[in-house]
Amino acid sequence: MALHRITGNPRSRAVAPLALGAATALILVTGCDNLSFRRLDYDNTEAAKITTIRVLPGAGDLVVQGTGSATEVRIKRVVRYQGGEPNSRYEIKGSELVLDADCGDRCTISYEVTAGGRRRAGRDRLRRRGAGPGRHGRPATGLG
Repeated sequence: MALHRITGNPRSRAVAPLALGAATALILVTGCDNLSFRRLDYDNTEAAKITTIRVLPGAGDLVVQGTGSATEVRIKRVVRYQGGEPNSRYEIKGSELVLDADCGDRCTISYEVTAGGRRRAGRDRLRRRGAGPGRHGRPATGLG
């Protein structure tokens, strides 16, 4: 029995990496890249005198500054997420500002609130629901 050496076609070996590169480029060009985080920036000024800020559970950062106008509140939000665009919102109920920090999985909302008058200012790190005891849902008072 004779031994025969079998060799592949050199052209077929060169085509495989080229095809893989073309497929990768096509996926990136068509927008199928769901692995990267996206970012939305909001900057709103509301005509309201805020005396209380309540933060609902979620993930992100909170910065409160008391250097603004006594009759306005400035709310800056940065939403970072993967996948579909989340629903991020805040609400003003009378003199209370309610910040909803829950925008779903793979998502964080960071708030920077500037309100007038004396306040208990600071920076807090928001944690996901179920992460243990914390300040979630408790109001920060002394803004008015």
